Amino acid sequence: MDDIITDKWVKGKRRKLEWLRGRTKDMRSRELVAFAISLYRKPGKHGKEKNFDSEHLPESRSLSIPKSPKVKRFVAENILDQLEGDIFAFEEMVLTKKEKKEG
Repeated sequence: MDDIITDKWVKGKRRKLEWLRGRTKDMRSRELVAFAISLYRKPGKHGKEKNFDSEHLPESRSLSIPKSPKVKRFVAENILDQLEGDIFAFEEMVLTKKEKKEG
């Protein structure tokens, strides 16, 4: 995992997040699912809706994404907020890794 998650990877995910935030009005469930999976979240086996648990961030909460084709704006914004937390955590991992290499 250390080789996969780089500064470039984090910047790319941040750009994708900003692009998705710009279209929360027309958000589709499959777009949120694809972005969650790209942040190393895997489908869980609990709950009524699709739940996604982080493979690399065990302290993060399970993420529930509605099954409906279109997701309401406020729901999409809340899901993106939680995924942004994952990006922050990955960013911290990259910074920590850089400090260990330099120090």
